[in-house]
Amino acid sequence: MIVIVINSSPKSNPLQKSVESRSENSNFSTDRVNVMETPKDAWSIYLPYLINPTSICDSFNEYNGIKLLVLVKSSTEHFHMRRLIRYEADVDREFKGSIKTVFLLGRSATLNKEILEESRVYGDIVQGSFMDTYRNLTMKTIMGYRWLSEHCANADYLVLRDEDYRFNFGNLFNYLKSQKENDSIFVGHLIENGADIKRDPKHKWYLSKEEYPEKTFPPYFPGGANIVSIAIAKKMASNFNLVNIIKIEDVYIGLVARASNITLTDSQLIEYDCKNFQKDIACRQFLTPKEVLTAWKGLALYNAHKAIV
Repeated sequence: MIVIVINSSPKSNPLQKSVESRSENSNFSTDRVNVMETPKDAWSIYLPYLINPTSICDSFNEYNGIKLLVLVKSSTEHFHMRRLIRYEADVDREFKGSIKTVFLLGRSATLNKEILEESRVYGDIVQGSFMDTYRNLTMKTIMGYRWLSEHCANADYLVLRDEDYRFNFGNLFNYLKSQKENDSIFVGHLIENGADIKRDPKHKWYLSKEEYPEKTFPPYFPGGANIVSIAIAKKMASNFNLVNIIKIEDVYIGLVARASNITLTDSQLIEYDCKNFQKDIACRQFLTPKEVLTAWKGLALYNAHKAIV
């Protein structure tokens, strides 16, 4: 089932009414998170969903193997990347029953009709009511965790990934099978000692002292890809109200993990490049022009075949 919300009345959604009322009386906006004016319950800003597929994980109820939800943080205009990821997932038959892939999007200024049609065809898009901007990546990640807890709590693990990361799912499943504490997995490429805060307003990752008074960041996974056991994912989803939102998404997740007494674990199998892809779980994929052409030729043949059958 896919629920598409065009409008939500204050009567049916009092939490959203509270957010909208707050935005009328301050600089807080449902399009951009102004950290200076953001209350701790601002995770609710993503409500209502514009597109909300609620039955994607239903088949997990009858599946006996490892159940993996992959949430892809996708930009609204990246139709081609979503098609390529779907293609790669569909041709990898070995893990067909084990993996559900969902794309996380915000609201577009110009492409919502096209996204709605894409959702009608594929049924794998979750779209929030915040604007799809770099500044709102934190909201996109929060939305993914909340959606998991509401509609895919029967999964065993969550993978949160960027579009430009490549996964070796064979290695990932071998890794998961080897773990003794399946309920306490939260792994990625860890920055353990934090990092200096960028105080220059011109810097991409600028944070004022009012937004973030600490001198260094907590341990965190710098975007890209991380793997979370479902028990921890649900605990994270219920604890977003413990930490004020900041616009640096991966650091915010590190802050919520710290506030929740959740340990982040480093994995050398998640890397920034794909030089050792046959041994890695995940890596950032910098495709050469030849590799892009090969991938798109494969996708074109796949689409042509699907059109015939």
